[in-house]
Amino acid sequence: MIERIKNELGNYHNIELYFDNDEAGNRAVEIIKNENQNAKDCWALYSSFKDLNDWLIHENPSNEIKIYYKSAFKR
Repeated sequence: MIERIKNELGNYHNIELYFDNDEAGNRAVEIIKNENQNAKDCWALYSSFKDLNDWLIHENPSNEIKIYYKSAFKR
C-alpha cells in the first residue's frame, strides 16, 4: 500500500501519520518520513493502544466519540 501512495504524498503540505502501533506501522512511518520531510508521526496520541481506533474506543466509549474526535483533531 505504501508504494501506491508514496508519489501522491508529495502533493501535501502537511502529512499526519496514524498507523498501527506495531512493527508494520513503524516500518510504514519510517518509509514515508524518509521521503517526506513534512510527514509527522502522531502515534504519541495513542501510544498505549494498538491503533487510533482502539484509543478512540477506550478513551470515549459512548456515543460522544464523534464529538471528541472532532475536538481532538481540530486544526
